[in-house]
Amino acid sequence: MTEMMIQQQWFVWMTLLPLGAAVVAFLMPRQARWIGLATALLLPFCALAAIAAALNQPGPAISAGNWPTPLGISLRSDGLAL
Repeated sequence: MTEMMIQQQWFVWMTLLPLGAAVVAFLMPRQARWIGLATALLLPFCALAAIAAALNQPGPAISAGNWPTPLGISLRSDGLAL
């Protein structure tokens, strides 16, 4: 169970990092260039960690907001998705 939580953590970071960076860049326009650069440098590391986690144990799915699949968004990681 703990391994699945760690694996899902990378997919959450890959989703929330750009969103959070956009909000911070909007609030601090003078620092937007550095925020964008830091985000662009961090995202490949998150992607590589997610790929490594998916290769070790493929198949976890994250339901956004705990809604069922027909109504909500379900993110699933497998070899083809990465």
